Amino acid sequence: MKEHNLEEKLGKLQADIDLFSYVASHDLHNPVGAILERCNSLTAHCSNSSDEATLEQIKSIAYEANNMNKLLDAIMDYMRVDSGSGKKRPFSSKESLDRALDSLSEIMSASNAEISIPDEMPEIYGRRIQFSKVFLNLIENAIKFCSRGEKPKISINVEDKDNFWEFTVSDNGIGVAEEGRDIIFMLFQKEEKARGYPSIGSGLAIAKKIIEFHGGEMWLDTSYEGGSSFHFTVPKNQEESA
Repeated sequence: MKEHNLEEKLGKLQADIDLFSYVASHDLHNPVGAILERCNSLTAHCSNSSDEATLEQIKSIAYEANNMNKLLDAIMDYMRVDSGSGKKRPFSSKESLDRALDSLSEIMSASNAEISIPDEMPEIYGRRIQFSKVFLNLIENAIKFCSRGEKPKISINVEDKDNFWEFTVSDNGIGVAEEGRDIIFMLFQKEEKARGYPSIGSGLAIAKKIIEFHGGEMWLDTSYEGGSSFHFTVPKNQEESA
Protein backbone atom coordinates (compact mmCIF):
# COMPACT_ATOMS: atom_id res chain seq x y z
CA MET A 1 0.00 0.00 0.00
CA LYS A 2 2.81 2.41 0.92
CA GLU A 3 4.61 1.73 -2.38
CA HIS A 4 1.37 2.35 -4.26
CA ASN A 5 0.87 5.68 -2.45
CA LEU A 6 4.47 6.68 -3.19
CA GLU A 7 4.08 5.90 -6.89
CA GLU A 8 0.84 7.88 -6.93
CA LYS A 9 2.54 10.88 -5.29
CA LEU A 10 5.48 10.68 -7.68
CA GLY A 11 3.08 10.50 -10.62
CA LYS A 12 1.24 13.59 -9.39
CA LEU A 13 4.54 15.41 -8.87
CA GLN A 14 5.62 14.61 -12.43
CA ALA A 15 2.24 15.81 -13.72
CA ASP A 16 2.70 19.08 -11.82
CA ILE A 17 6.19 19.48 -13.31
CA ASP A 18 4.88 18.81 -16.81
CA LEU A 19 2.09 21.35 -16.29
CA PHE A 20 4.53 23.96 -15.02
CA SER A 21 6.82 23.38 -18.01
CA TYR A 22 3.87 23.80 -20.37
CA VAL A 23 2.77 27.02 -18.66
CA ALA A 24 6.33 28.38 -18.74
CA SER A 25 6.79 27.50 -22.39
CA HIS A 26 3.46 28.84 -23.61
CA ASP A 27 1.38 30.95 -21.24
CA LEU A 28 4.32 32.92 -19.79
CA HIS A 29 6.29 33.28 -23.02
CA ASN A 30 3.32 34.72 -24.91
CA PRO A 31 2.93 37.98 -22.94
CA VAL A 32 6.69 38.51 -22.99
CA GLY A 33 6.64 38.08 -26.75
CA ALA A 34 3.80 40.60 -26.98
CA ILE A 35 5.87 43.12 -24.98
CA LEU A 36 8.80 42.67 -27.35
CA GLU A 37 6.54 43.17 -30.36
CA ARG A 38 5.19 46.41 -28.89
CA CYS A 39 8.73 47.57 -28.16
CA ASN A 40 9.80 46.91 -31.75
CA SER A 41 6.75 48.74 -33.03
CA LEU A 42 7.38 51.73 -30.77
CA THR A 43 11.06 51.80 -31.72
CA ALA A 44 10.16 51.92 -35.43
CA HIS A 45 7.51 54.57 -34.78
CA CYS A 46 9.93 56.75 -32.79
CA SER A 47 13.00 56.14 -34.94
CA ASN A 48 12.99 59.73 -36.25
CA SER A 49 12.10 61.24 -32.90
CA SER A 50 14.49 63.52 -31.08
CA ASP A 51 13.22 62.19 -27.74
CA GLU A 52 16.24 60.04 -26.93
CA ALA A 53 15.09 59.48 -23.36
CA THR A 54 11.92 57.74 -24.58
CA LEU A 55 13.88 55.57 -27.00
CA GLU A 56 16.23 54.53 -24.21
CA GLN A 57 13.27 53.59 -22.04
CA ILE A 58 11.85 51.43 -24.83
CA LYS A 59 15.24 49.72 -25.30
CA SER A 60 15.43 49.11 -21.57
CA ILE A 61 11.99 47.45 -21.55
CA ALA A 62 12.96 45.25 -24.53
CA TYR A 63 16.21 44.28 -22.78
CA GLU A 64 14.39 43.20 -19.62
CA ALA A 65 11.77 41.30 -21.65
CA ASN A 66 14.55 39.41 -23.43
CA ASN A 67 16.04 38.58 -20.03
CA MET A 68 12.66 37.24 -18.94
CA ASN A 69 12.59 34.96 -21.97
CA LYS A 70 16.04 33.66 -21.03
CA LEU A 71 14.90 33.01 -17.46
CA LEU A 72 11.83 31.10 -18.67
CA ASP A 73 13.96 29.03 -21.06
CA ALA A 74 16.37 28.23 -18.21
CA ILE A 75 13.52 27.15 -15.93
CA MET A 76 12.22 24.81 -18.65
CA ASP A 77 15.69 23.36 -19.27
CA TYR A 78 16.13 22.75 -15.55
CA MET A 79 12.71 21.17 -15.08
CA ARG A 80 13.08 18.90 -18.11
CA VAL A 81 16.41 17.34 -17.12
CA ASP A 82 14.86 14.33 -15.40
CA SER A 83 11.69 14.12 -17.47
CA GLY A 84 10.82 10.97 -19.40
CA SER A 85 11.72 12.36 -22.82
CA GLY A 86 14.81 10.99 -24.51
CA LYS A 87 16.15 7.47 -24.12
CA LYS A 88 19.50 6.67 -22.57
CA ARG A 89 21.91 4.85 -24.85
CA PRO A 90 25.67 4.42 -25.38
CA PHE A 91 27.41 7.30 -27.15
CA SER A 92 30.84 8.81 -27.65
CA SER A 93 31.66 11.57 -25.15
CA LYS A 94 33.96 13.02 -27.84
CA GLU A 95 31.00 13.40 -30.22
CA SER A 96 29.02 15.04 -27.42
CA LEU A 97 31.87 17.50 -26.83
CA ASP A 98 32.22 18.19 -30.57
CA ARG A 99 28.52 19.05 -30.74
CA ALA A 100 28.99 21.60 -27.94
CA LEU A 101 32.05 23.10 -29.63
CA ASP A 102 30.14 23.47 -32.89
CA SER A 103 27.42 25.39 -31.06
CA LEU A 104 30.04 27.65 -29.46
CA SER A 105 32.14 28.21 -32.58
CA GLU A 106 31.03 31.83 -32.98
CA ILE A 107 31.86 33.03 -29.46
CA MET A 108 35.04 30.94 -29.43
CA SER A 109 36.19 32.68 -32.59
CA ALA A 110 35.17 36.12 -31.31
CA SER A 111 37.06 35.62 -28.04
CA ASN A 112 40.02 33.89 -29.70
CA ALA A 113 39.63 31.10 -27.15
CA GLU A 114 42.14 28.26 -26.96
CA ILE A 115 40.89 24.81 -25.97
CA SER A 116 42.76 21.56 -25.46
CA ILE A 117 40.98 18.21 -25.48
CA PRO A 118 42.16 14.62 -24.96
CA ASP A 119 43.19 12.52 -27.93
CA GLU A 120 40.83 9.79 -26.73
CA MET A 121 37.56 10.05 -24.86
CA PRO A 122 35.37 7.18 -23.61
CA GLU A 123 32.01 5.88 -24.65
CA ILE A 124 29.46 6.61 -21.93
CA TYR A 125 25.81 5.80 -21.35
CA GLY A 126 23.03 8.35 -21.09
CA ARG A 127 21.39 11.12 -23.07
CA ARG A 128 23.89 12.48 -25.57
CA ILE A 129 22.18 15.84 -26.04
CA GLN A 130 22.18 16.45 -22.29
CA PHE A 131 25.90 15.70 -22.04
CA SER A 132 26.51 18.17 -24.87
CA LYS A 133 24.66 20.70 -22.73
CA VAL A 134 27.00 20.01 -19.80
CA PHE A 135 30.09 20.63 -21.94
CA LEU A 136 28.46 23.65 -23.58
CA ASN A 137 27.56 25.31 -20.27
CA LEU A 138 30.98 24.76 -18.71
CA ILE A 139 32.92 25.93 -21.78
CA GLU A 140 30.61 28.91 -22.35
CA ASN A 141 31.10 29.98 -18.72
CA ALA A 142 34.86 29.65 -19.13
CA ILE A 143 34.70 32.07 -22.06
CA LYS A 144 32.21 34.48 -20.45
CA PHE A 145 34.03 34.72 -17.14
CA CYS A 146 37.49 35.30 -18.52
CA SER A 147 39.41 38.25 -17.10
CA ARG A 148 38.87 41.27 -19.31
CA GLY A 149 41.56 41.59 -21.96
CA GLU A 150 42.72 37.99 -21.48
CA LYS A 151 42.46 35.19 -24.03
CA PRO A 152 40.32 32.32 -22.68
CA LYS A 153 42.33 29.12 -22.25
CA ILE A 154 40.31 25.99 -21.54
CA SER A 155 41.54 22.49 -20.84
CA ILE A 156 39.35 19.36 -20.90
CA ASN A 157 40.59 16.09 -19.45
CA VAL A 158 39.16 12.70 -18.52
CA GLU A 159 40.48 10.00 -16.19
CA ASP A 160 39.57 6.36 -15.70
CA LYS A 161 38.57 5.93 -12.03
CA ASP A 162 37.69 2.21 -11.96
CA ASN A 163 33.88 2.38 -11.67
CA PHE A 164 33.43 5.79 -13.27
CA TRP A 165 34.94 8.36 -15.60
CA GLU A 166 36.02 11.69 -14.16
CA PHE A 167 35.93 14.68 -16.52
CA THR A 168 37.59 18.02 -15.78
CA VAL A 169 37.00 21.40 -17.43
CA SER A 170 39.55 24.00 -16.31
CA ASP A 171 40.07 27.61 -17.37
CA ASN A 172 42.13 30.74 -16.72
CA GLY A 173 39.12 32.90 -15.85
CA ILE A 174 38.20 35.04 -12.85
CA GLY A 175 37.71 32.02 -10.59
CA VAL A 176 35.17 31.69 -7.80
CA ALA A 177 35.43 33.61 -4.55
CA GLU A 178 35.49 31.42 -1.43
CA GLU A 179 32.28 32.96 -0.10
CA GLY A 180 30.48 32.19 -3.37
CA ARG A 181 31.28 28.48 -3.62
CA ASP A 182 28.08 27.41 -1.86
CA ILE A 183 25.74 29.16 -4.32
CA ILE A 184 27.27 28.68 -7.77
CA PHE A 185 25.29 25.49 -8.41
CA MET A 186 21.98 27.11 -7.41
CA LEU A 187 19.60 28.25 -10.14
CA PHE A 188 19.85 31.99 -10.94
CA GLN A 189 22.52 32.60 -8.28
CA LYS A 190 25.72 34.47 -9.12
CA GLU A 191 28.62 34.95 -6.76
CA GLU A 192 30.08 38.42 -6.27
CA LYS A 193 32.94 38.20 -8.79
CA ALA A 194 30.58 37.13 -11.59
CA ARG A 195 27.96 39.86 -11.21
CA GLY A 196 29.61 42.22 -13.67
CA TYR A 197 29.47 39.63 -16.44
CA PRO A 198 26.58 38.78 -18.82
CA SER A 199 24.92 35.69 -17.38
CA ILE A 200 21.61 34.76 -15.76
CA GLY A 201 23.22 32.17 -13.51
CA SER A 202 21.64 28.94 -14.76
CA GLY A 203 24.41 27.05 -16.58
CA LEU A 204 26.06 25.35 -13.60
CA ALA A 205 22.73 24.45 -11.97
CA ILE A 206 21.50 22.75 -15.13
CA ALA A 207 24.84 20.99 -15.74
CA LYS A 208 24.96 19.64 -12.18
CA LYS A 209 21.38 18.40 -12.35
CA ILE A 210 22.12 16.56 -15.62
CA ILE A 211 25.14 14.84 -14.11
CA GLU A 212 23.24 13.85 -10.96
CA PHE A 213 20.39 12.50 -13.12
CA HIS A 214 22.96 10.21 -14.72
CA GLY A 215 24.22 9.00 -11.33
CA GLY A 216 27.33 11.17 -11.17
CA GLU A 217 28.57 14.13 -9.17
CA MET A 218 29.83 17.62 -10.05
CA TRP A 219 31.99 19.89 -7.95
CA LEU A 220 34.39 22.82 -8.01
CA ASP A 221 38.06 22.06 -7.33
CA THR A 222 38.74 24.52 -4.51
CA SER A 223 42.49 23.89 -4.64
CA TYR A 224 42.81 25.01 -8.27
CA GLU A 225 44.58 28.36 -8.77
CA GLY A 226 44.54 30.69 -11.74
CA GLY A 227 40.89 30.26 -12.75
CA SER A 228 38.23 27.61 -12.20
CA SER A 229 38.29 23.84 -12.47
CA PHE A 230 35.04 21.86 -12.53
CA HIS A 231 34.97 18.09 -12.17
CA PHE A 232 32.13 15.69 -12.92
CA THR A 233 31.83 11.92 -12.85
CA VAL A 234 29.90 9.46 -14.98
CA PRO A 235 29.34 5.86 -13.78
CA LYS A 236 30.53 3.23 -16.25
CA ASN A 237 27.76 0.68 -15.76
CA GLN A 238 24.46 2.51 -15.91
CA GLU A 239 22.71 0.46 -18.57
CA GLU A 240 21.57 -2.21 -16.15
CA SER A 241 19.81 0.32 -13.90
CA ALA A 242 18.46 2.59 -16.65
